Amino acid sequence: MILERELYKSISTTRAITKSLRIFLMNSVKAVFSNKSSEKVHENSRGLPELVNTNSCGTCSDCISVCPTTALEATHKNDKLEHLFLDVRKCIFCGLCEEVCSPSILTLTDQRPLSSHGESSWTIDLLQAK
Repeated sequence: MILERELYKSISTTRAITKSLRIFLMNSVKAVFSNKSSEKVHENSRGLPELVNTNSCGTCSDCISVCPTTALEATHKNDKLEHLFLDVRKCIFCGLCEEVCSPSILTLTDQRPLSSHGESSWTIDLLQAK
């Protein structure tokens, strides 16, 4: 009785593994031969902030004050924006900075950060990124 139970367990496990492998291989083959991109981006998803017009950005700093994670940091010189730093590790892509920027100087793009080996690449100067 015990041996029969173990035999049925091993057969069902083997069948389950075989079925999983078959489904995986079929989906892999479909993905390789299909022309569609495997990455599906939701239409409401947000990416990195970007400065559209750097000359219009003044010293209001509304985007910095509304940021819930303090991911934005700015330096001003003679009432003009000198640097606008974005810490990608802190940014949650909430879009609040875009909403408070009244003349739409700051917008969210569809670019998303990928992994990086250098810590310096996690802080982006949005003025230099243009």
